[in-house]
This record gives sequence, structure tokens and C-alpha cells, in this order.
Amino acid sequence: MGAAWFHPMTAQKREDGTYDPSPLTLLLGTSKTTNYAPLQGNNKYTGTKPILVLCTDDGHMTMANDKVFNTGNHPVEMLVPMLYFRDAGFEFEIATPSGKPVVLETWAYPTKDKNIQKLHETIEAQLQKPKKTSEIAGLKNKYAAVFIPGGMYILCCGCIEFDISYMYFQSNQNTLRIVS
Repeated sequence: MGAAWFHPMTAQKREDGTYDPSPLTLLLGTSKTTNYAPLQGNNKYTGTKPILVLCTDDGHMTMANDKVFNTGNHPVEMLVPMLYFRDAGFEFEIATPSGKPVVLETWAYPTKDKNIQKLHETIEAQLQKPKKTSEIAGLKNKYAAVFIPGGMYILCCGCIEFDISYMYFQSNQNTLRIVS
């Protein structure tokens, strides 16, 4: 037959054989903008320790039916909190399990949100060349906090499970804050 079958409630297959959410899911579950509003006030962090942002570098999640879903860190769940952290005076160091680039759920990217786009541009070099999680030591002495942004892959696939467990142990020994 001719063109591929299209249904608004069916996941959409990409050329590489992986799947994005259905058009209906994208319509109801994503937005072109966010509700971010800059923090007001002068009470800002004045220390020198950045926040460690632990991200995924794997954007393919195999489902029970053996189809592969495109996932990664959800851009809103990652970048909006980072905007607020930045407003509060913090800087960032970004890490992934392998040191490979951060993978974002591009299908959820708020394409008309200028604040998100500007922050994304500011941290793009770190997103492309993050630190490797296994090479990070001395959390309390080096970081103000650890931020683990959301996204399907982070929540269900344990892509950084060992490193997170180790860092959690370190943080509890040293009273380092973990934000997720």
C-alpha cells in the first residue's frame, strides 16, 4: 500500500524503527512553553560549589513487546528546575554514566519557551561533553547538591543505578542534598 498508517492514539514509528508517543499523547501531555517565572529577591547562594546534575546518556528503552521507545531526560523536568537553581545563584556540572552526551526526550521539548532555550544554549557544551559518573568523588567537598532530573528512562531502567546508589550513600554520610 502507499503511505504509512496513521492513527492519533498510536505511537509514531521513526525511520530508525524506534517509537515516539502518539500525536494525542503529545497534544495532551506536552506544551510549547512552560510556566517558569524568574525568582524574585536578593537571597542567593554565594558559595562556589555547583550542583551536580546526573543525566542519562541512553535514549532507547525496550518495551515488553520488544519495541524501542525514544526516551531520555524530560526537558521540562530537567531544565525548569535548573532555571530556578540558576536564579537562586547556582551553577552546574553535568554527568552521565558513560560520559557520552545527555539524551533528552526531544518530543517533549518546549520549542517556544525562550527561557528554556537560553538555558539549553548556555549548558549545551556540558550536555555534549558531560563528566562520567564513576569518575566523580568527594561529593560533599565538591558539590552543593545532586540533582537527578526526571524522564522515563531515569525512572524505570536503572541506567545509573549503581552510581546513584553509591552517591546516595556518600551523600547520607556527608549530609549532601539530593533533589529529584
